[in-house]
Amino acid sequence: MATPKFSKWDIVKVPFPFTEGVGDKRRPALIVSTKSLAQAQNLYWLLMITSVVDPIWTGDVPIPHFAAAGLPVVSIIRTAKIATLQEDRILGRIGTLPQAERKLVTAALGKWL
Repeated sequence: MATPKFSKWDIVKVPFPFTEGVGDKRRPALIVSTKSLAQAQNLYWLLMITSVVDPIWTGDVPIPHFAAAGLPVVSIIRTAKIATLQEDRILGRIGTLPQAERKLVTAALGKWL
């Protein structure tokens, strides 16, 4: 496989699947897997990003500097909602997650894993 287009902590636009299994919605998502998964399997693990901040879920991580991350509105990373997509399903890169939020996402994922 060619060199992966995306990196861990990239914020990308994807057709994120509904948890009910029927359909999807185009939305931003955070790549949390390393390039090695993309190189080996052409897959990325992604966390849902949403502008719906009420109600707050356990493990949600706010993105206070949303514009710096490439997002148009105040958003949160919903660490309880993870998906796996092939690289060709990713619609493009929006931005990157700031360092401070990376530590919070890592800690929240550690609780689930």
